Amino acid sequence: PKGDYTVNYINENSIIGIDISHYQKKINWSEVKKWRNHDIKFIYIKASEGSTGTGSKDPLYKQNIEEARKHGFLVGSYHYFRSSSSAESQFKNFISHIKHQKQDLIPMVDVEENKYLSKEEYRETLTEFLILLESHFNRKPLIYSETSFYNQYLAHYFPNYKILIGFYNLDYNNIYMKDNKEWTAWQFSEQGNVKGINTNVD
Repeated sequence: PKGDYTVNYINENSIIGIDISHYQKKINWSEVKKWRNHDIKFIYIKASEGSTGTGSKDPLYKQNIEEARKHGFLVGSYHYFRSSSSAESQFKNFISHIKHQKQDLIPMVDVEENKYLSKEEYRETLTEFLILLESHFNRKPLIYSETSFYNQYLAHYFPNYKILIGFYNLDYNNIYMKDNKEWTAWQFSEQGNVKGINTNVD
């Protein structure tokens, strides 16, 4: 969906957040306050991806998390999980990049790509990564995935983890998770318009 569409079930009691990365480029943080009439309460900020290559560390992470905190948002960091890298190398990349940045939210793992592993291998590698994060932070991370990827790779295998589910139908009653898991948060759009950010946001 694009443009000024209506999202069902978003009301005055909804807690609204966004996620950002270097794809949003330079942000005018003094203007970032609301999505439509809703105050933005929290922001997940991309820190890393995989473990190697030029894109393995988000170049705007430090600036984004410091500015977001300075402007009063609750912040958390996320890692884009790659099937091309080991769990340990990705863990080290993520931890080394976030360093001592204060986190208000549990870490998030963005899970939406598998080009190199069987389903069993993928689940084993992801499980190892999640355990490393849990050991480091002393709490279970949040998993982000879109419904199709979740149902193909994650359903029935990660019952003890909270899920941020990506589903752009605009009515959460239509979310289908084949293991009937209860999701914790709903990413309802990738076309959000927020003053101060020149690109669309999730």
